Amino acid sequence: MRERGYLGALRGKTDTSALPLEIFIRGEGMSRLPDAEVLLTPREVADLFGVDPKTVTRWAKAGKLTSIRTLGGHRRYRKSEVDDLRANYFKAQ
Repeated sequence: MRERGYLGALRGKTDTSALPLEIFIRGEGMSRLPDAEVLLTPREVADLFGVDPKTVTRWAKAGKLTSIRTLGGHRRYRKSEVDDLRANYFKAQ
């Protein structure tokens, strides 16, 4: 059976003990790290707004949100920036 996910891809190929702990922590757990910014996936942002993830991507292309690219090319969004947009998004409706 093929393992999925980041750790599954590394299993047997890399000694994960040499990797920084931050790459394994996601979402609310990252807030415990002093210098780490909490990053959200397009799906997580879309769920907060009640829209499709593709809409979040369009917002980033339009300049409403700043996206950060992972090494794999996936988009991530700063939670602080999403919270600011959320406050204005629901105010306007």
